[in-house]
Formats: sequence, structure tokens, C-alpha cells
Amino acid sequence: MKNISLLLVLLGLLWNPLYGGIVEKTKEIVKSAEIVNNHTMNESELEDYLIKLIDEDFCLNSLKEAIVDGVDIDSKDAHDHTALMTASIQGYLKVAQYLVENGADVNIKDPYGTTTLMFASEFGYIEIVKLLIKNGADINAIDEDGQTALIFAIAKDHHNVVEYLESLK
Repeated sequence: MKNISLLLVLLGLLWNPLYGGIVEKTKEIVKSAEIVNNHTMNESELEDYLIKLIDEDFCLNSLKEAIVDGVDIDSKDAHDHTALMTASIQGYLKVAQYLVENGADVNIKDPYGTTTLMFASEFGYIEIVKLLIKNGADINAIDEDGQTALIFAIAKDHHNVVEYLESLK
């Protein structure tokens, strides 16, 4: 199976071997524009800028191609996030639906024990929260600090997510 890092780039991260050439060319163009505008961006600012250029439909179309090519849907990027985790952080519902429909593990954890449901709850993406739970996400999972998805939602004042999660108890 191919590494899913390709998908993760398309979801907003920049470690994509296949699209690396496109990303690098884009960086060159942006750097050239910066010189003209007499403004420089650090690597993090540049990545944030490029992320904003990548929209959900582009990610979804590229994701579909990668899945057909045999990409391992649950492999992790340099931050130990899966594509589903990244979709949940970015709020890409269509991408999350596609990943779940194609067998992405909804309960996989990062090294800190954070699940996709915790990420979606933290960022307040109620529709992704519902999708994950409908497809078997464990609402009682805890991270290394003993926090649940509900605690993540409460900490960020996402009342709609809090109400939904509490209604499932």
C-alpha cells in the first residue's frame, strides 16, 4: 500500500511526495511575489497561505484518485495524524464522509491518545462529530490527559457539540 502522506498534503499539510513538485513550484512563485512586494514569509506562514489555496473539492477529487491507486487510508503523517484526523481538524465534511465510507478507522489515536472525534469536537464541527459517532467512534475514549471528546468541546465553548454529546449519555 502506498503512504497516505499524499492525502494529508491535499488536506492541508505539505509532505506530499506526488504533489511535492506542485507545492515546491507554488512556493517558488510565492517567494518570487514576496520579493516583488518586499515582504517575506517564514515557512509556517507560507504553509498557512498554501493551505488556504487548497479547497475541499480539490482535496476530495485528489483523495478519490489516491484511494483508487491503493493509498493506505490510515497511515499517518509527520504529526502522526491520519487523513481523517486532518479532515476533522480542517472541517472537511465531504472528505471525512468519503474516508469513512472507504474504511478509515474512526477510533485511531495519535501518540497523545487524541481521536478524530476529539479533534472534530475541539474545532466544533458538529456534522463531522455526528458522522464519526454514527460510524462507531467511541464517545468515551480518553486521551493521555484523561480528556474525552466532550471535554474538548466544553473547553472550546462549542455548545452544539456539547449538547449533542451529552444527549448520547
